[in-house]
Amino acid sequence: MTPAEAFKFGFRARCTETGLSTVETNALTKTAEGLLSSLAGWAIPAAVAAPIGLGAAGGYLHSRVADTTATDVNDIKKQELANTYAEMATRLQAARELQEARKDKPKKSQIYL
Repeated sequence: MTPAEAFKFGFRARCTETGLSTVETNALTKTAEGLLSSLAGWAIPAAVAAPIGLGAAGGYLHSRVADTTATDVNDIKKQELANTYAEMATRLQAARELQEARKDKPKKSQIYL
């Protein structure tokens, strides 16, 4: 039995269980067969295109969320410049403290043999 025949048999059995007449069952069967055949025409291409479409939509949404504007870029540049100046000031202060500590210590001259 082909899948179409199995579907038709199961569909007719369900219609009979619900108490539909033969004429109503035949009309519903023809409608269901038409729907099934029309779905088969586009179901495979849709199944192939769905992951591609979902990936493209996800990528687009991610790019929109992660998008930075020119003002964001300028703010980031200013913050990086301020961080660089703060780091340089810390290094200069440490170098100055080291020089002061060395200047206060007396130089020892030893003769090595």
